[in-house]
Amino acid sequence: MQGGTFAPVDTLDLLVIRVSFADLGFDEAVHDSVYFVNELRHLREYFIGASGGIFGLGSELAAGVTELSFDAAYYGDEDLWEERVAEILIEVVAKNDGAIDFSRYDAFALIHAGAGQETDFSGNSSWQLWSGFIDPLEMAEALADTLGTPGIPTNDLAGADTFYIDNVMVLPEDASQDGLVFGSLGIYCYQVGMRLGMIPLYDTTPGGFPDSQGIGAFGLMGYGLYNASGFIPAFPCAFHRYLMGWIEPIRVAGSGRIRLTDASGASGEPPALARIDIGPAEYLLLENRLHDFDLDGRFDFGDRNGNGIPENEDTLLGAEFDFFLTATTNPYRYEEIDGRQVKITDTGSGLMVWHIDETIIRSRIAAGWYPNDVPRMSGVDLEEADGVQDLDKPGGSYAYGGWGDSYRAG
Repeated sequence: MQGGTFAPVDTLDLLVIRVSFADLGFDEAVHDSVYFVNELRHLREYFIGASGGIFGLGSELAAGVTELSFDAAYYGDEDLWEERVAEILIEVVAKNDGAIDFSRYDAFALIHAGAGQETDFSGNSSWQLWSGFIDPLEMAEALADTLGTPGIPTNDLAGADTFYIDNVMVLPEDASQDGLVFGSLGIYCYQVGMRLGMIPLYDTTPGGFPDSQGIGAFGLMGYGLYNASGFIPAFPCAFHRYLMGWIEPIRVAGSGRIRLTDASGASGEPPALARIDIGPAEYLLLENRLHDFDLDGRFDFGDRNGNGIPENEDTLLGAEFDFFLTATTNPYRYEEIDGRQVKITDTGSGLMVWHIDETIIRSRIAAGWYPNDVPRMSGVDLEEADGVQDLDKPGGSYAYGGWGDSYRAG
């Protein structure tokens, strides 16, 4: 915090290195270097939209693929995840230190061959490596019994000292498996969010069987990373954009009338957020959020071939990432636009009221938990407009966000 506001997060320089396993390589016919260059471009375009142009992600894909010494199952040992990822990084540095100046970057990502265990919905590939992020404290802990250093040492210098790689994201080549088609962009965006300091806002307890949904599909760090099957992740929720310094709310101290612009739109006109304090560390964030900000009933993006499907070579700059906040099967209406009948699904739009309790957030994190691990005592809670607490229940109809969660005019 600086003078009562969050300092903007505005840059991140990311190095991405592809790694294959002794028994599993990349599908080069589909996922060659051009594919990943485009995927990283989509990642940059997402964060341009999420930050309103404030945050710039610089990314570079290292040449070639580093082949690791062991099979995929060795590295996929869930009980030793951090240690195995550290081993991968040690081997990557050993094989690439002469060709790469690691000190030029402040963030690192490994894209491994194959899918990640997070999309193993059939539960038949427990050997797969989970996607995730290791921060500096976790890296030092993972290396405590081996190198005993704060990170992976390189031949590069930071000033007069050895440069250590002390953080890393783990990302999959692909997210599709078990006969299901999934995009990996949501997973990539989520892990960059972790690197930036965003906090997971889903219920992580009990593991694998959450008894609530946190913020559901209404934010990247909830279940919004899987919106449109992971191809079109939701923008971060109001709290995270505020935390990152990408939106500065207007402070509301008394009665009056304010007009909020669309938090996800292209106008860039403030205010898009209002804050109402209700305690020393407790407040409401009021967010005007439109899932279809040009109201044409379509997901709009840079569709180069006009087929309506966001593909690897298309651009997502200016895309309506919030278009899939709720299911398109939710209540809808038809309007005539440009001489044609257009299906308008407006349940992802409206005024969203977020209840933020920083005391809960701090205490849960200090205890090794996440802010939304306890239903009805969440650190970041969407006040559902219809009064039905769908997000505080286990998964099911509308549990990830839907009809009745936002306040709408009329």
